[in-house]
Amino acid sequence: MIGVLIAILAFAREGWTCLLKLRYWVFIALLTGTTYVYGSFITEVNSVSFHEWTTGKNLAGFLGGKASRLDWRPYARSASYVVVLVLGPAAAGVAAVGLARMFRKRRAPLYICWALSLVFFYLVWGPGTSFAHSYYNLPALPVACAAFGIGASLLVARARAAGRHPAHWTAAGIVALLLVGGAFGSLVLFWPDRSAADGAAALRRIMAGREGFVFCYPNHTAYGPGYTHYTTLFYYAGARGWNENPKWTTSERRAILAKCRWVIELRYDPVRQFPLRERTFFSYRPRNLLDTRAVRAEASFRQVLEAPAYRIWERDGTPLPQPP
Repeated sequence: MIGVLIAILAFAREGWTCLLKLRYWVFIALLTGTTYVYGSFITEVNSVSFHEWTTGKNLAGFLGGKASRLDWRPYARSASYVVVLVLGPAAAGVAAVGLARMFRKRRAPLYICWALSLVFFYLVWGPGTSFAHSYYNLPALPVACAAFGIGASLLVARARAAGRHPAHWTAAGIVALLLVGGAFGSLVLFWPDRSAADGAAALRRIMAGREGFVFCYPNHTAYGPGYTHYTTLFYYAGARGWNENPKWTTSERRAILAKCRWVIELRYDPVRQFPLRERTFFSYRPRNLLDTRAVRAEASFRQVLEAPAYRIWERDGTPLPQPP
C-alpha cells in the first residue's frame, strides 16, 4: 500500500519523467530484493511445522478469490467496523463533514493519493485480510482520522464565529462523543469469550491436575471452525492439544485423537453474547460447524459434561498409546 502511495505521489509530482529517475529504480530494487529475501526466510522457517504458511501459500491465501471481491457484503462489513466500532457513529458524522471538505484543502492531492491507495488495498488484499480479521482495517485509520480532524476543526471554527462559549461547548461535545463512542466500541470488541472461559474452567475441574492432551472443536465463533491456531481455550485451561482441522484425512484425525485424553466442543451460546450483536454485521454466530462425529463414534470416549456453551468427552480407562 505504501509503495502504491509513493508511486502515485511520484507520478503526480514529476509525471512520466519519474520513470527516468535513478532513485526510484533503486528504491524498487531494494524493495523487491528485501521482499524476496524476507519471503525466502519465512518459507524456510515455516515449512518445517507450518507448511501451509509458506510464502506462496500465504500470498494465495491473502489474495483470496474473485468471488469475494465481487461480493458487496465484506466491504460493507469493513466499512461498518471502522464507522461503528473504531470511530463511533457520532465521530463518524464529524468525519463525514471533514471528508466533504478535505479534498478541497491545500493538501488535497495527498488525501486523494491516500484514498486511492486504500481502495487498492481493499481490492487486492481485502479477501485475506480485512474481510477475515478486523485488525487488518488499520490502513483505513489515517484517512478516517484526517477526515475527523478536519471536520472537528471546521465545526469548532464555525462555533467560534458565533462566540467564545459556543466554541468551547462544541469542542467539549466532540470529546464527549468520542468517549461515548469509544466506550461502546470497546464493549463490543472486548466482550469476554464466555464459551472459551466457561469451557476452560470446566475442563480444568475435570482434568484435576492429570496429564493429557486435549482435542478442541471451536464451534463457538464465526472464525473458529477451520482456524487451527485458536489457542484461547488451551491457554485458560492450562492444557496442550490440537484444534480440529477439516483438511486432515480420516487416518490423521484418528491418530491425533488417539493421543488425546479429553475432547471439548465449544458451542455458540447466544444468551452470553453482547446485546444486539446478533442483529448486526458483527455477529459471532458460526455458519459452518465442525463435525464431531469422529469423537462421538469413538467407543473409548464418553461424554462427561454438557452445557449450553460446551460439551466435554473423556477417554475411559483404556491406557493411552505410548509413543514409539
